[in-house]
Amino acid sequence: MKKFTLILFMLTISSCWINLAQSLSLEEKNRIIADLDSLHSVRCLDALDDVVAFGMNEALPKIENNFWSARLRMKPLFLYALRRLHSSRAYEFAKGYLDSLKTYPGIDTTDFYLDKSYAITILFDNNDFSYSNYVLSLLCCNESQYKRALSLLYYIINFDTVNSQRAMELLINATQNAESPNVRSSALFYYNFIKGKEALPLLINSYLNDKDARVRGRLLKPYFFKEYSSPEIETALRSKIQQEDDPTNRREASFILLRNYHNPINYKIISELEKVETDPFTKRFLKGEIDYYVVRRPSKTLGTTSLIDSLFSYMNQIHAFSWLKDEGYKNQLLGKIQEAKNYLSSFDSVNCYKQIKSFQTSIQQVYSDSAGSYPKYVSKDAYKFLYYYPQYILERLPSPPTVKLENSQGKLLPDGSLQYYEGGWKPATNNGDGTFYLDTKLKTVSLRMTYEYGSQTMNNVPLSKDAIVFKTVNTKVKLIDSKGTPLDSGAVQYYAGGWRNFGKTENGVATKELLAGNYSFRMTYAYASTDKSQNLDTNSTIVFTTKNTIVELRNSSGQLIDGGEVQYYSGGWRIFGTASGGISQKELLPNTYSFRMTYGYGSNDKQQNTDTNPIVVFNTIKADVELRDSRNNLLDQGVVQYYSGAWRDFGTTVNGVATKELLPNNYSFRMSYAYSSNDKQQNIGVDPTVVFQTVNSIVQLKNSLGNLIDQGTVQYYSGAWRDFGTTINGEVTKELLPNNYSFRMSYAFASNDKQQNIGTTPTVVFQTVNTSVELRNSQNNLMGEGVVQYYSGGWRTFGTTVGGIANLELLPNNYSFRMTHEYIALDKSQNTGTSNVVTFTTVQCRVIVRGNQNQPINNAAVRYYAGAWRNFGTTINGEVTKELLPINLTLRAIVGTAQQDKTQNLLTNPLVEFIF
Repeated sequence: MKKFTLILFMLTISSCWINLAQSLSLEEKNRIIADLDSLHSVRCLDALDDVVAFGMNEALPKIENNFWSARLRMKPLFLYALRRLHSSRAYEFAKGYLDSLKTYPGIDTTDFYLDKSYAITILFDNNDFSYSNYVLSLLCCNESQYKRALSLLYYIINFDTVNSQRAMELLINATQNAESPNVRSSALFYYNFIKGKEALPLLINSYLNDKDARVRGRLLKPYFFKEYSSPEIETALRSKIQQEDDPTNRREASFILLRNYHNPINYKIISELEKVETDPFTKRFLKGEIDYYVVRRPSKTLGTTSLIDSLFSYMNQIHAFSWLKDEGYKNQLLGKIQEAKNYLSSFDSVNCYKQIKSFQTSIQQVYSDSAGSYPKYVSKDAYKFLYYYPQYILERLPSPPTVKLENSQGKLLPDGSLQYYEGGWKPATNNGDGTFYLDTKLKTVSLRMTYEYGSQTMNNVPLSKDAIVFKTVNTKVKLIDSKGTPLDSGAVQYYAGGWRNFGKTENGVATKELLAGNYSFRMTYAYASTDKSQNLDTNSTIVFTTKNTIVELRNSSGQLIDGGEVQYYSGGWRIFGTASGGISQKELLPNTYSFRMTYGYGSNDKQQNTDTNPIVVFNTIKADVELRDSRNNLLDQGVVQYYSGAWRDFGTTVNGVATKELLPNNYSFRMSYAYSSNDKQQNIGVDPTVVFQTVNSIVQLKNSLGNLIDQGTVQYYSGAWRDFGTTINGEVTKELLPNNYSFRMSYAFASNDKQQNIGTTPTVVFQTVNTSVELRNSQNNLMGEGVVQYYSGGWRTFGTTVGGIANLELLPNNYSFRMTHEYIALDKSQNTGTSNVVTFTTVQCRVIVRGNQNQPINNAAVRYYAGAWRNFGTTINGEVTKELLPINLTLRAIVGTAQQDKTQNLLTNPLVEFIF
């Protein structure tokens, strides 16, 4: 039968060649046939290939005619062409060719097996098995020829009754013992081709025991995956995969176990294999197989009861693996499976359906909550079997009256809730997957579906086997700008008993499945929102369009100006933009907003409805700040600032005025002039001209009699001591801002300070004191000849006493005074503001000179040291006196050639005694 199949295959190929040949032109055919006569081997060989490829039967006469004249090694190719073209003389030429090789002159044809195989094939085609022993001898003795010999064993085993048994033994031996892995693989192929399913034990044995990975690999896909499926193969794969050293074979074996033998045990084996896999590519492959594994649909040949039994078995396996941990929950699920089986055996397939559906729904619910603290537990691995496999059972069972909730694409939505009316609204059985059962015997019923907080009602719906479908609408909410360009980041809500989240626009659109009905939608964009109501029954696309809102900044002349920073209020102050060319633009939802323009550090607010007028205009005011003197004349060099968050530069007066465009607000202005500043607050929206005026401040210097005197130098303090001027005719004037200043008058090397607010009293008066310095003797009598100085940065001349007194007009201060008399100087500090008379008093210094017998010594010369030795006097009756200023003084007494020195404080003891 198989031989007949092969012949039909060759005839089919031949018909294809004939069709190809018909596409050749006559000229091309003649050229190919002519090349068969070529002495050039390659050209002749190409011609034979073309003849076979195009099925050119018209070339047969030429091939038959040239066969015997062809070279020896070309003859098998001629035989190949004769066989493929179904020459009636093919057997004749093959027989003759083989006979000729036995006595070919001068050539040993022992190793011409490849050449001979073409001829032997033709003999076998014609039931001539005279060369069977030759083929079998090769299998016995020449393994290098196994592959060619194996292809001919098919004929011997099937059609040569004499050698069939021996040929089979040799083929089996080749599958196990041939040295070449390729030969073992080929032998297995032919053995399977001959024996069919009976070859399976040998194939499994080779897979388990062959040492070459290539041989094992060649058994996996063709036989163990595509051709055969059996418990023996599953057992072999499980056994071998743990010891398999070839990563490719591990991948193939894993693939077959998961695809052909879908059960938790095999899934667990592959999961554990992935954890210890060392080959990176294989590890990724196994991880992908596990991560995306879905239990396969069982064969249609299996009955529903078998499927329920498999689910029961899966449950026990999964619990043993701790993929489902709770014992009580496991028993509860097994009870549902047993109930389903009982209902099925009672021919109650509807209730069987309900039990399996309840099982599936419970798995879904527990799996969804397994991440929390739920006492039950269903792992991801368990879910792959216990949720999807029941679905295959449900597909074979009739369902009770069913209501579905589908989205616009027909996909079930699991989060809805259904009620039906039977004397009142009752909840339908929710299967948790978007389907519901109606436990009612009514023929017609009213239904209410609730989904995403919205609801839809169907009235008087007839019940039948067909599912009743509630379908949501693919609701699209679009956000586009004023030019129709889609906008992203629009946050959408819809109202259904409360404001619910809808989503955010991407590429300008947010979508959500909603039950048809009338909803209010809210678009929030750029911190603002607007609402719109629409009935999804008539139009499921809701469009919100923003307005191109323009904020302009214009100056007092109406011209657009740059530099304005714009904000708008929507739950808080938001950035709008910076005016460029005097304009800032932003797409906003049409609403009433407060806008804030910030310019020159000041800001102004304005409220406007952009839906009715999208252009918001802010105008600045030309603010003038003037500086005028006490006579109302404009003054230059006044530096102006204004306060807006900090002191900002306004400008410097030119021709007495500084100007700046500012938003109409209430500002504090500061004028700085002559190192001083004055502040003033004014609303330039009411009065844009701000005037500062100086005061003509006058500083006078008067003597003790109240007469104005000159040569007083005046300063005032404003951050530092500043020059005010020098008195002329006793006074000096300066225009200053009306402030409180400290003034300093410098006169006669001394200075006096006074603080005064010239805004209230602009004339500042300094007056000197007539200071008197007296020199009096020990009897308190005035005495002349005293030279007086006072200290003010240095010792300054005061004058010489006349009649014991010297006078000088001085500013009232604390001074040090120095009196010099008889070459002796004495200092005294005194505040002339409290006491203007400074008195120096001498003491009567008495010097006594005695001998050692206490007798007075006359004519003794007495001197004292004051920058040099000065004459004190000569003793009379041993004494001499002199009025001197009371200081610590060194005195010398000279008697003849003898002299003595003594230092003594005259203030404490004016009596000085010398004893010789």
